[in-house]
Amino acid sequence: MKKLVILMTGLLILLIFAACGNNEQEFRNIEQIQQSEGIPVKVEKISLQPFVISVNYNANLYGIKETTLTSMIADRIEEVHVRVGDYVEEDDLLLSFPEDNPSAQFIQAKAAYNNIVQTYERMSALFAEGGISQQELDQLKTSRQVAEANLKASEKMIMIRAPYSGTVTHLNFRAAESAGPGDPLLTIARINKYQTQIWVTENDINQIKPGLKAIARWQNYELPGKVTQVARSIDKNRQAFAVDLEFDNPQNFLLTGVMAAIELFRYDNPQAIVIPRQFIFSDSEGDFVFLAEGERALTRYIETGENDGMNFEIVAGLSVGDPLIKEGANLISVNTRIRIIN
Repeated sequence: MKKLVILMTGLLILLIFAACGNNEQEFRNIEQIQQSEGIPVKVEKISLQPFVISVNYNANLYGIKETTLTSMIADRIEEVHVRVGDYVEEDDLLLSFPEDNPSAQFIQAKAAYNNIVQTYERMSALFAEGGISQQELDQLKTSRQVAEANLKASEKMIMIRAPYSGTVTHLNFRAAESAGPGDPLLTIARINKYQTQIWVTENDINQIKPGLKAIARWQNYELPGKVTQVARSIDKNRQAFAVDLEFDNPQNFLLTGVMAAIELFRYDNPQAIVIPRQFIFSDSEGDFVFLAEGERALTRYIETGENDGMNFEIVAGLSVGDPLIKEGANLISVNTRIRIIN
């Protein structure tokens, strides 16, 4: 029995040594495979692709021309002649107050104007007959012009008209409601285009120039636009630079003041060679990438252009079709034997 135990123990020891020997042999074989057959890598042929660098902001959109008309007198509103969404032409009547408003004195101004017009017409006929001098007629003409100006000023207080052609985007009052001096009555805007303003830090302002493309997004709407003006002095309160943009409104939605996401394209190259940052290496001679040539890895020095932090535009050193080593690039060095496993 004792001999059997000794025999079994001996066999177990031999098995353990044999197993260790097999592991060492397997490890050596992996190293030998890499040395003889090459480090496995994946290769991708270089092609041209769009390279866009954009920055994002949030801003409110307003009509390209937008005016809020305010009341100049205190009174009830007699009639509202438009509704929100109506398109109006310049000088169309939008809203009116009573003609007998004491502050406007419209009735008195109208009577004075009619009186001077009649007087001027009579005196013009008399002047033609030599009954009055040219000086007297000129004085009447001046009085008529003054009366006309007073009438227009008085009418402007009780009859609110469109300052230009546009769309009514907001109404604050209904007929019979009372308004006071300075109260906003309604807003009219030209909304074939929209405008907005964003604020850019001093780190980014040199990259922003008039003409840069932009897109404003609100819900399902996308409005194409561009930068129209870039401030060259910093706003002391905001510690940033004002940048003005305009956007087309081809879908003709009628909302103003909405908060939109603004994407500003500070760089756009539709046909660029773009390499991710992790595949670019550096040494004392500059930046380089690894290319596959046969069974060897070769270095190719490059010149980079714009970058978005993750990807670099390559402006020199590479051509379309070059076999760029990607996966496995961090395991190789110059002239390393490789095995392509794509």
